[in-house]
Amino acid sequence: MKVNNSNIKLKIACLIFAFLSWVYVMSELDPVDTRDLSLLDVKITNIDELNQNNLVLSPNQNLKVGVKIKGKRSVIAKKIKEGVYLQTTLKDAKIGENTAQVVPTSDSIDISYDITPKTLKLNIEENVTGTYKIKINPIGNLEKGTSIDLIKLSKDNIKISGAKSLIEKLQKVQVDVDFSQKSEDFSAWYPLNFLDSDGNDIVGLFVDVPQVMVSVTTKKEKTVPIVADISESDDKKTSQILLEPQEITIYAKEEKINNVVNIVTEKIDTSKLQENKDIIVKLVFPDGVTSDISNVKARLKK
Repeated sequence: MKVNNSNIKLKIACLIFAFLSWVYVMSELDPVDTRDLSLLDVKITNIDELNQNNLVLSPNQNLKVGVKIKGKRSVIAKKIKEGVYLQTTLKDAKIGENTAQVVPTSDSIDISYDITPKTLKLNIEENVTGTYKIKINPIGNLEKGTSIDLIKLSKDNIKISGAKSLIEKLQKVQVDVDFSQKSEDFSAWYPLNFLDSDGNDIVGLFVDVPQVMVSVTTKKEKTVPIVADISESDDKKTSQILLEPQEITIYAKEEKINNVVNIVTEKIDTSKLQENKDIIVKLVFPDGVTSDISNVKARLKK
């Protein structure tokens, strides 16, 4: 029993010694450590210079590399916490393929960097600018009995710039406006969509504003009869006159349209009316009331 106790004590002492030795190595000797980091973004330092020369990076380029950093464990741990940043400068950039060397953003004699790949092949294009008209893409329908009176945009045209390959694909600039079940005037900000000929989004273009204010005024619609207007002294009666069409759809603000029960024609000279021959008669609309029809046909009933 005494032998067993001695063995246990010896083992415990060995464990304590090993732990203390490890603590000593970690705190005092600070061994060299290596870390592998992948898919780190590379910053291009002279983008502004490219833009000033009317150049721009082609879209969908790989700006990621891997790096192995080596140094004392404490230094590596601090660097990982601060972040490892890489950069490149496009020297004497030209349209087409350019080779650029990748380097650490901040150099340190305490850390070595092994970057893979050490250079990037980057394609440069001409930066093209154009002005495009913004189109409305209506989604859904207004509430029944309501129609659009006026649509106004905060900007009718937008200036767009980007790589020539992207600008050549651009076919339409539009905003998707939701009209679903709306019955009153409304205004809202909507993002711009840049579409190719197949209706696919184009990513990577630059605009002066990414969205526009769309203001929509609405009006009510109503179907009312058309009434012929003749002089009281006329020997014919309105019941003897056939109008085509006999009803009309009118548009106006709600407070106006509620007071309209019919639309009358201008004064009709019944002496010109015949049974088999139409004459064109203008319609008279109250202020603020409109229609898609401005004239009707009139003739005598058989």
